[in-house]
Amino acid sequence: MCARVTPVVYLLWYTAVTYQLNAMCMKITQSLPQFEDTKALLLVSGTQFAEAYEASRGEIQKIVAFRAELPESDERAHIKVRGGKGQTMGVWSTKQDAKEVLQREFVADFKKQTKTLADAGWDEVYLFAPAHAMKTLVESLPPKLRDVLAGEIAGNYTKAEPFALLKKIKIEA
Repeated sequence: MCARVTPVVYLLWYTAVTYQLNAMCMKITQSLPQFEDTKALLLVSGTQFAEAYEASRGEIQKIVAFRAELPESDERAHIKVRGGKGQTMGVWSTKQDAKEVLQREFVADFKKQTKTLADAGWDEVYLFAPAHAMKTLVESLPPKLRDVLAGEIAGNYTKAEPFALLKKIKIEA
């Protein structure tokens, strides 16, 4: 069950890196869903970070994680000043625009990453994402994953442990 995913690095105008984690398979506690006869994909996403877990035969393993970030830069790079003759006429920030573009690019990258995962023959897919991003992320899932989507769980679970995700699946089911 513990397949490894080859790391892929995308270099765009922002930093998007797919991490390969040499995470070991963890046995799932008996009180949680075991996925004995099914192969489940748990997608945990925020607006700039996502990771995927594979759960089957009583084991769970993180298979891929990726993050989109703006390049490290000085905060002043986002501030624009308009003026002339020694006077400042206006100041505004373009940082919010950059974050919106970054989120759109992240959704496009999420779509690419889930497309590569779609061919693995999943029986169930669970999506953990913030409520405001859920609809966009569900629409960006490939049809193969959308057809077997067993649960959409709203909330910020990007820092949650795998067993906390399984507990949430047990409560929601």
